[in-house]
Amino acid sequence: MRPLTPLNLARRGTRASLVWLSSLALSLWMALPLQAEESPAVAEPSVSQRLEQSMAGYAESAIELLAASNSPRERWIAGLMLVGSAMNNGQDAEQSEAMLARGQALLKQALADGKDDATLVFWAILDPPTVDRSNADAVARERIAMTAHLQQLEPDNAVVWLGALPPRGEPGAIPVAAEMLAKAAAAKRFDTHFASSMQMLLKAFGRVPLPKDWPDTSSLPAYDGVSRNDLPVMMAVGIASGMAMPYLVAAQWWCGGNADEHPWLDDCRQLAYTMVEHSDSIVPRSLGLALQEQLYQPGSEGARRTQAQRRELAWLVERGLQRVGPGQPVSFAQWRQFWIQPGANEISVARALVRAQKLPAEPPDDFVPAWDREGEGGTP
Repeated sequence: MRPLTPLNLARRGTRASLVWLSSLALSLWMALPLQAEESPAVAEPSVSQRLEQSMAGYAESAIELLAASNSPRERWIAGLMLVGSAMNNGQDAEQSEAMLARGQALLKQALADGKDDATLVFWAILDPPTVDRSNADAVARERIAMTAHLQQLEPDNAVVWLGALPPRGEPGAIPVAAEMLAKAAAAKRFDTHFASSMQMLLKAFGRVPLPKDWPDTSSLPAYDGVSRNDLPVMMAVGIASGMAMPYLVAAQWWCGGNADEHPWLDDCRQLAYTMVEHSDSIVPRSLGLALQEQLYQPGSEGARRTQAQRRELAWLVERGLQRVGPGQPVSFAQWRQFWIQPGANEISVARALVRAQKLPAEPPDDFVPAWDREGEGGTP
């Protein structure tokens, strides 16, 4: 098994205890058309069938409530859920077409109404609803236009400048990359809008009425201890985790590897620092640390600082974010309370989770991160 690093740990395990719980909720709203027709009653429904029906009903209620909202973000989420359901319904083509059309209309109108909402534009940029997805050139042009708009909306956000980085090896790429890296390095924050997305989703799904019927799930090992009150968290985490963070790979293209041989080394170092110190979520912080490990010579002050931050990140992930949910020290209700605090982000939530368990804020001397334990053949 490949040793865990700060970056791939965040991809694989940072939100593991939350994401497993959201998977069923997501699968249900992706297959909502299958719930539309009632099956003949031949036997008492099983616990799992009752659970599926309750969760599917909650998702249907969420779509209708959010679709009628005055908030472009909430209408976007309703459209996203409808499109996902339509694309995964292989049984009723006519129903799928109607759902897809309704979903696409919601997405387009939401983006039109929220065109100056940077969070909403971030959601849309990887899959713009305003162009034919089968036309790669049109999609590419729309992404370029949306990136330029984000640069006007948030010039102090390093992420929007990474969106204009060309692939390495492309003719004329170096002067463009040097300019974009300089602007990214001058930015004051690295905001992927994960935090604002999570806060909005928790608030929105918290307004959806909970299902009246909820079976005793103790006979389902994967869902033992899960209650109807966990549904808003399940849906919010599931959707937020499915929203990709654009352009993070571009930083690795230009700042990883042999960046120390090029004139943009200082800009890459400043960018990595911003990712670590001023990001809104774990993934860019992890990537920033991975870059810093490549950008500083072993034994240097920068390398020593990176190692200390790397251990702190592992502590926050392993003793904070991975200890949430049924059978864990921190409940979903506590996790949600930390997230809805003003200015909360994934880093502040992780620290609050550690405090809630009365653990030290900093890792003790004998703490070894999971990626190091796995690299030595231990158990993560």
